[in-house]
Amino acid sequence: MSWDSLRGDDLRRPRIRTASSLSSSRLGDYKTPELGDLQRMLWTPVPCRGNVNEVWPNLYIGDLYIARDIEQLRRMGITHIVNAAAGRFHIDTGPKFYKDLPVDYYGVEADDDPKFDLSIYFQPTAKYIRAALNSPRGRVLVHCAMGISRSATLVLAFLMICENKTLVDALNSVREHRGVCPNTGFLSQLRDLDIRLASERGRARSDPLKLYATAQGFNLENGNLQHHLASKINHIFGDNATDLLPGLAPFHCHLPIPFEAVLKYRIRLALGAKFYEVTLLIPGKPLEMSSTALKTGKISAYTAVKVDPDGDYCTPGAFDLERLFWKGSPKYTHVNEVWPNLYIGDEKTALDRYSLEKAGFTHILNAAHGRWNVDTGPEYYRDMAIEYYGVEADDLPTFDLSQFFYSAAKFIDKALQNETNKLLVHCAMGRSRSAALVLAYLMIYKNMTVVDAIDQVLKHRCILPNRGFLKQLRELDIKLALERRNIANGVDSANKQDASTETEI
Repeated sequence: MSWDSLRGDDLRRPRIRTASSLSSSRLGDYKTPELGDLQRMLWTPVPCRGNVNEVWPNLYIGDLYIARDIEQLRRMGITHIVNAAAGRFHIDTGPKFYKDLPVDYYGVEADDDPKFDLSIYFQPTAKYIRAALNSPRGRVLVHCAMGISRSATLVLAFLMICENKTLVDALNSVREHRGVCPNTGFLSQLRDLDIRLASERGRARSDPLKLYATAQGFNLENGNLQHHLASKINHIFGDNATDLLPGLAPFHCHLPIPFEAVLKYRIRLALGAKFYEVTLLIPGKPLEMSSTALKTGKISAYTAVKVDPDGDYCTPGAFDLERLFWKGSPKYTHVNEVWPNLYIGDEKTALDRYSLEKAGFTHILNAAHGRWNVDTGPEYYRDMAIEYYGVEADDLPTFDLSQFFYSAAKFIDKALQNETNKLLVHCAMGRSRSAALVLAYLMIYKNMTVVDAIDQVLKHRCILPNRGFLKQLRELDIKLALERRNIANGVDSANKQDASTETEI
């Protein structure tokens, strides 16, 4: 293969716009385009310019050929490589392939499939690229097989997250230098990222706020009282309950006051002394949560929740929980001890009876029990001194694993009460179902928060519960935090839910 193009136009520093270059899409009226409009943007012909192109200062997108050409990478001065098609069945390079080259390697095992969730890698990869570009003489190659879809998507996400670009600007910047075309699924995920980042940059003051008021000291009645309270709120904010901040400032107040505080002030003023606790649901803000809000399940899974107003801890939102797994963990192995005498393993470990007996395991919790999963059961271990507990669970975000949290945790705790016992918790891979049950045990019996439990297990094993299980662990974290708050306040948890009632306004 000839690399003439690399030595010529492709490696000649193009005129690349930096973050200070703003297009019309960055004006205040910017709105994330619909998916069809984004696809039409990609239909605009862009000349193909070889195997690799510099699309941002010191940031290159390339294909598998440039990724495997060690000498060319050395001539280009590449210091960091992001493989967006890592893995045995894709471009299986890895750190060993580049052992003779002074580069840092970062692998993302992604399929170029519209159904593949590449968005879970947006933040960690962007963080890696930013750190690489900030390093001395840092030059980064991001590649996949063709340098068109997976690698391009990760670079676009980097420009949006770290360079404050909109999706439209990022696409225009990259396509000036390379013809890229993320698949429909990746484009949709980038669109979701664009919407979220636009929301984080600042909410329009006219956006509606969700308001909740918690009743204290008396019982709310259905119907009239709720309508009456809604009328009072509408009198202040208008029929759409919008944030009219200039008209909400306290009388003759010349000090800058956060608008959340102003809203609380005026709501309490309108509702009277009977309502002296007011909770606002504001995107991106930790939420101080009442027991009835927990009971009614009105809180978004992506909102940080602060159960104890006097404490420092907030239960992270679902996306923030996922980010905890992005900071790295030990290399994947079949089995690891994650807590004294408590092991997480995979199917291979569970089926190896000789090794189990040799290792001295006395208890097994199968989180993938059943005919269509890891079908072992008590009969499989009948000739061994092993106590078996099966949980028939599917590794699906829609599966309710929380129904087994307490029963599985009880089994684990009972087994570990004897210091001579050794317990294996496993599923098929030892990453999602089994990990979620172990995390629940640490939270329930070891008084850990979900953040502490994840940190504890990640020190010893590569785990990644699916998004649905993470949401269920998050709900458990809120529930346990509420119980701890009630105990600290001398409130009976069993009766707490009857102590207050919440009305949505």
